[in-house]
Amino acid sequence: MHWVVKYPCTFAELDRRIEDSGLEARGDNVIYLKKGLNIVLWSDMSDAYSAAVLYLKKIGAIDWRSATVLEYMMDGRVMQLPVAVRPPANGYKSEHWIPVVLKQAEHEKDIG
Repeated sequence: MHWVVKYPCTFAELDRRIEDSGLEARGDNVIYLKKGLNIVLWSDMSDAYSAAVLYLKKIGAIDWRSATVLEYMMDGRVMQLPVAVRPPANGYKSEHWIPVVLKQAEHEKDIG
């Protein structure tokens, strides 16, 4: 996951990098922006992949910023969900996707 810490990347690019390194990226896990809002950041993730992303976010090593669908198209994978444009305060009734780029956190915490 050092790619995220050094270089901002989409989940699509990260999928490719993980698979290229011989690790499993695909699975049944989903990362939501916040529970209950039906706003998906990325899906079809392996247990290890989703756990690593959530752990790095939790310890403050990575963050995300909004991205465009075009960035994901350029990286070869777009989610088959409606894009969340102006999410309602109480969330959507069905799942929507909010494209993000993962990047190093501003305060650059050392992750060892």
